[in-house]
Formats: sequence, structure tokens, C-alpha cells
Amino acid sequence: KAQIGTGFLGILPYFHAFAMSTSFNLPFLLGAWVLLFPKPPKPEELCKQIVAKSPKSTTEMIYCGVEVLFQRLADFPDVEKYHLGGKLGLCVSGAGPLHSYVREAFEAKVPGARLVEGYGLTEASPVVCAGPFYGKNKPGSIGLPFVGTDCKIVDIATGEQELPPGPDNVGELIVHGPQVMKGYLRQDDEGRDLREIDGKIWLYTGDLGYMDEEGSIFLCDRKKQLIKHKGYSVFPKEVETLVGQHPAIKEVAAAGIPDRTTNEQIKAWVVLKPEFVGKVTEEEIKDWCKQNITHYKVPRYIEFRDSLPCNAVGKVMRRELQENDPLYIEYYKQK
Repeated sequence: KAQIGTGFLGILPYFHAFAMSTSFNLPFLLGAWVLLFPKPPKPEELCKQIVAKSPKSTTEMIYCGVEVLFQRLADFPDVEKYHLGGKLGLCVSGAGPLHSYVREAFEAKVPGARLVEGYGLTEASPVVCAGPFYGKNKPGSIGLPFVGTDCKIVDIATGEQELPPGPDNVGELIVHGPQVMKGYLRQDDEGRDLREIDGKIWLYTGDLGYMDEEGSIFLCDRKKQLIKHKGYSVFPKEVETLVGQHPAIKEVAAAGIPDRTTNEQIKAWVVLKPEFVGKVTEEEIKDWCKQNITHYKVPRYIEFRDSLPCNAVGKVMRRELQENDPLYIEYYKQK
């Protein structure tokens, strides 16, 4: 519940549904003020503006962003001297996965801040659920459905059988609620994302995950991005989380590279922390993975990069990395 003087950070571009909903419509509804930036500022400038522009009556600011924005603050060496814990309180990461190593680092650097993951999609106008700011916040969960929203996990093969709770029952997340679209404008043939079940219209999100016994939802990855390796189904998000635990790694993205013998090989594109550049090799990262990760989730290829490609909102574009990879291009040239 917003208090008098509550402020929002407006960093995401307003042409994106996530930003329009959380950094424009919500402050307008609550009568809150917005600290608006035309483009994402550098961490030092952001910290200075939060301290300078926040009125004394403000108890906590609300910051809705993408993972990379929270990681930049966590990586900023001087962030603690600004004492943002008393200003920056409620934070939501959306528009892509929030990896545990980013959330933990951010909350450690900004004491008192609570970072949760929200989930939505344009076809659901655009929010479905989010983790709670108070009480139990389960690591890796996107939280519970919002009021008036129903969610189910159904089998991937038919999309009709509801699966029981538990991490062994991964299926596709489907959503019903007043925010779900009626269809795509002038594209009725693409309405296949909607199905009627027991008199309700359900949106098939294309996201794979499971529920626990309390109804919290855990997403594994996009159905289209699932890596098929030697008969195993590997989720890129899980590979990224595991590889990202290496102390030298700042950012990582993973995807499947076509392979004639194994169906797909796993590749990880890695950005090192500045202090480790030139001191760690790709082979050393690969050896660490072999010692710390289940064999079929170990990347076959590691590539160091200065940065990872992101869209205008800041979401890492795995597909761009995948389709521009020389191994990917060579495979399809030979087909």
C-alpha cells in the first residue's frame, strides 16, 4: 500500500507494457510521484538522484526494472555509501528471468531493499503474478497469481491435463482472468494461444514451470528455448543460474547449438567481472562447470564477451546470440 510521499523510479521505456503499467499507470492511480529518466542512468548518477530528489517524507521508493538494472547497482562499488536502504525499498524485476545470484547480491548491497520477481506478458495486459514483498518470498518463484487471476500447469503434449504440484511435474503455464486478451487483431489464425476449458478462456503462455503445494509458481524457461541434449531436456535459465555462481562471472546467457550427434550442445556466453578479465580462461570456467554441475547441464562451449545483447528494455536476447553464432550458422549452411 502506497504511503504519502511514495515515489517510483521511472527508468524503463514507456513504450514497453511493463513500464507503462508499473511506472506510469500505477503511480498515476496512487497519486505518487515519479523520478523519471529518459534513458537508464549510470549507477552513480542514479544513486545521486535518488538521494537528492527524494523528499524527507518518503519512506520507501518503488523500483520496477529488469534484472540487468539491479545487477548494475549490485556491481557498483560505491553503492553502499549512498545508504539507499532507507530510500529504495520495494523492487520488482520483470520482462525476463531474475537469477538468484543477482537478487542475493542486490539485497546484500542495498540493506532493507526487497527484490521480488514479477511475471506477465503482453497478452495478459500485462501482469499475471508477483512475489510478496512481505512474509515468505520463495527464491526462484514468480509468486502467486493476482486477485481474480487463475493459473494452471498443464501437460506439454496435449495442454489439457492439469499436473499436480511439485518440481517433477513441469508443464506449460496457462492463465485465465479479466486481463487476458480476446485475440490478436485481424489475425484470427493466431488465436491458437487461447483455448476454452470448462467454460473459461485460457491463455497458453508458452512458459514452462511448476507449482508447489502452496500455489507458488516457479518458471523454468520458454518452451521454444528448451535445449534438447542427448535425450535430456535442459532449461537455459537453470544453466545460467548454475554457471553464474562462479565467482568470476558477472553475466551469462545460455542456449542450444544444433549438433548432428547430440541434437543440441549447450553454449554459454559469459561476461566476466572486471577484476577477473585476463586472469580466467574459458577452459577454466568449463572445468569448474564439470566439477560443480550435473554432467548433462555442463556447457560444451564457453565464449567470453564484453557484453550481452539486450533489447530496449534490458532483456538479454538469447536468440540473437544463438542465431549469430558461427557454429549455428555453419550447421544450417550444411543442411
